[in-house]
Amino acid sequence: MKLNRLAGITRSFEIGVNDSSMRWAETPAGESLDLVSTSGLLKVIHACSFSVLEEYLSHEMLAVVVRTEVTHVAPIKMGEEVAVEMNVQSPGDDVVVFMGKITCRGKQKAFFSTERRIVNVEQLGRKLSEEN
Repeated sequence: MKLNRLAGITRSFEIGVNDSSMRWAETPAGESLDLVSTSGLLKVIHACSFSVLEEYLSHEMLAVVVRTEVTHVAPIKMGEEVAVEMNVQSPGDDVVVFMGKITCRGKQKAFFSTERRIVNVEQLGRKLSEEN
């Protein structure tokens, strides 16, 4: 796998946040505001980072999220379109770090970093069997 080819690349995505599972709904009052939750933004971040890696992964490999930090600095209404910009910071032999920001209508709404570890499906299966 040639993860080092990813070093320094930037990818941009335009995503509509329409999925009801992304709605902030911890309380009825919060739900009535019709806002995107921080965990909803995590789904967007993780989907975008996977799409960057997808073409580099063989069928025997997984890109497992092992760490994510997101700072949600401003509200986003459900139904809005957000722009996600992510940069590959430090690809290693088995780790890829993404850093970026999420904007909506030109205003920053969040910034993030996320790390994915590349693992072999068979080895992960063996490890899980050993633990049981």
